[in-house]
Amino acid sequence: MRHTPRRVATTMSRRSIVALLATAAFAGTAGLRSARAATLTYDSTILVREVPGYGANVVYEAAPGSWVEIIGPEEWDSEGLGWLPVTVDGVSGYVPTETVLADPVAEETAPAESGWESYALYTLDAVNLRSEPHTESEILAVVDPANEVWVDGDPIDGYFPVTAVGLAGWIDGSYLGAEPPAALPASESGTNAAPEANRRNSFIAWPFAGGTWQVIQGYNNGTHQNRSEFAQYQHSLDWARVDGETAGTRIHAPVSGTVDWTDPASGGLLIVVGNGYGIAMFHMTLDRSISSGSWIDQGQVIGYLSGPGEEGYMSTPHLDLTCWDLTGGGHRSMPFVGETAIGGMDFPSTGAANEHMDETVSLG
Repeated sequence: MRHTPRRVATTMSRRSIVALLATAAFAGTAGLRSARAATLTYDSTILVREVPGYGANVVYEAAPGSWVEIIGPEEWDSEGLGWLPVTVDGVSGYVPTETVLADPVAEETAPAESGWESYALYTLDAVNLRSEPHTESEILAVVDPANEVWVDGDPIDGYFPVTAVGLAGWIDGSYLGAEPPAALPASESGTNAAPEANRRNSFIAWPFAGGTWQVIQGYNNGTHQNRSEFAQYQHSLDWARVDGETAGTRIHAPVSGTVDWTDPASGGLLIVVGNGYGIAMFHMTLDRSISSGSWIDQGQVIGYLSGPGEEGYMSTPHLDLTCWDLTGGGHRSMPFVGETAIGGMDFPSTGAANEHMDETVSLG
């Protein structure tokens, strides 16, 4: 159980808070032991590259033991290897995540829990307050944008322990800022808020760990048509991040099951669930360990969304999500409703053209 926070003025500078927010998302990556440390080090000579990837241009050769500062979230190259954007000796570029170690001095000098001084941050958008620091935990409340929250301790896996709207819980740090947003988000009339009446006991989870996502092509439109008995895509939905940071986003398996096939040309795979349904996804760079016959668990990271030049990229980074009824050997396109709802959210089909286009879902 967490301690009761002390309401005192924070001694952290605005720059420290921003740095902490930037590094918190990296707490679960290899070699990072403390999200408190905004300044990091590595213990061997490393080439700083212009973009992620060992084939990228070298912009700087850092000496062993150089101090670096992480300046953004982890990114992945075409081989699925993680890279961190850093600044070292005034030069910005990318280094392999595995070469980065937390600053031991910052860890040793971090205040003990008994002396933790709570400080205020602000929600940048509507966000879920969760019971534990992960997306599968219970949602205690939805906190409105520009709401002041009090941070009560160290973040875990990018989630901050906070007190908000009178409740103690955890909030995804990417939704928090040192200052309130300049303006509240526009009308959410196009947001799928999933009222209780539309929630179902579905077996399909969201393939995204967080962020606000928008349908950029709905049912019954363009490539989302039933072109044959086998190629049925009428009820497919294309999803992209509203903030434009779609490429490189890690994708989690929305269901548990056996991989029937993978296709690098389309960046796709089909997961056979075993209950008569199959879930197909496209435009990803898949984990190289996944192949036909592989068993994957719901929530497992299976790859990331492709950008230009990567596997299955089609005009803009996005995820094509499709549900097929596989009984009888067919591929009958199914709408995401009832037991096939996405994360308990219904997307019904009325036969309208481009149905659900522009609808958004926020996942904290």
